[in-house]
Amino acid sequence: MVPKARLLFIDDEEPIRDLFIRAMSDKKNFLVQTAVDGEDALNKLKTFPANIVVSDILMPHMDGLTLLKEIKTFYPDILVLLVTGFGTIQDAVDAMRFGAYDYILKPIDFVSLHKKIEKIIDDEFNNEPEPALIH
Repeated sequence: MVPKARLLFIDDEEPIRDLFIRAMSDKKNFLVQTAVDGEDALNKLKTFPANIVVSDILMPHMDGLTLLKEIKTFYPDILVLLVTGFGTIQDAVDAMRFGAYDYILKPIDFVSLHKKIEKIIDDEFNNEPEPALIH
């Protein structure tokens, strides 16, 4: 089976990364990688062609908003969902202005996140136009 999506999840908390891996890896249609911060994520993207990135905002070395800007500069086709436990309206506005696909508050409901990712795949990756019929 060909994977539907290649997911890169970034969070500086190992237990959260482990939960994401468990929640998403049992689905045969996802390839999953994780990173500990924005710098690590950019290094992984050089060899792992993710099409969806889910990243925490508050991290050491490079925060999620800076990572979002870097991804949109160098990998504009990757869809980015930002996650935070300390969200403000301004953060949400900034995230969307910088090109985030969505903005999610912690604690993460991994069942809902999985459904959201499935919907993104259906909406964004499976909407090839039907071929025109020739009469």
